Amino acid sequence: MATQFKRIVCPFDFSDAAVNAATYAAHLAKDTDRELLLMYIHQEVLWQGIAPMDGGVFAYQNELALEMPERMDVYVQSIRQSYGIRCGYVAKRHVEHLAVALSEEIEEGNPDLVVMGTGGATYGSLFSTNTYQVIRKTSRPLLMIPKELTFRPLRNIIYATDYCPNDFSHIKGLLKWTEPYSPRLTILHISKNDSRLSDELFSCFQDVLEDEFASRHTIRYKRVIGNDVPGLLHEAMEGSDLLVLLAKQYSFFEKLFHRSTIRKLSFIAGYPILIYPDKA
Repeated sequence: MATQFKRIVCPFDFSDAAVNAATYAAHLAKDTDRELLLMYIHQEVLWQGIAPMDGGVFAYQNELALEMPERMDVYVQSIRQSYGIRCGYVAKRHVEHLAVALSEEIEEGNPDLVVMGTGGATYGSLFSTNTYQVIRKTSRPLLMIPKELTFRPLRNIIYATDYCPNDFSHIKGLLKWTEPYSPRLTILHISKNDSRLSDELFSCFQDVLEDEFASRHTIRYKRVIGNDVPGLLHEAMEGSDLLVLLAKQYSFFEKLFHRSTIRKLSFIAGYPILIYPDKA
């Protein structure tokens, strides 16, 4: 089923990275006529053997209870006034690992998209452990926003593929929710070897996509050869506004994440990266 946005969720902790991500999410919510929900999670440190009885969420009983709602109220109101969108928030304390707590609350919030700031103290670098674990645990598309990134319309989109069956539904959903931007979509495949077989596979994949989308959309196709996947992705992103990957276990994304060269992409990426979970 194609993805159609109804709610955008943005993990939020008042860090520079989170504020920037919330600003980016507000632009998306305005352009696609969606609700924005900010999500504040405080990771509680357990001591003296005390644990909650209601599945991991504590009731507010300390300074956080007095300070956070007021701060969130003020910030949410500023978002509403600045962008003219529906915007709310949730604020909870959890005893689980941050990534687990975020994943649980994201699923409960039932968003069509998660916008997550990267590079901040809480959520870490672009491909930190927390970010990766949230990607692995959630069934929602997750858009990662670097801390210094300024919003601009998604006019040029690169969709990196490893010929996965779910590509068709993700591409269909992607074209649907980015329709306000009239984007130019490029399907990119990175091959290790320039062989006849890889040529034929790419041609077959292109033919299948053309049969599905050619009557309604103009899509470009590009295949590059090499082993430096992060470097090649970064080169392909020159002049583009969004990189899309599929987080399929044991395939393209899994290999990409576990290579040491992913650090190169995490440090040099100055663009948003949209991760579609394989189960979405």
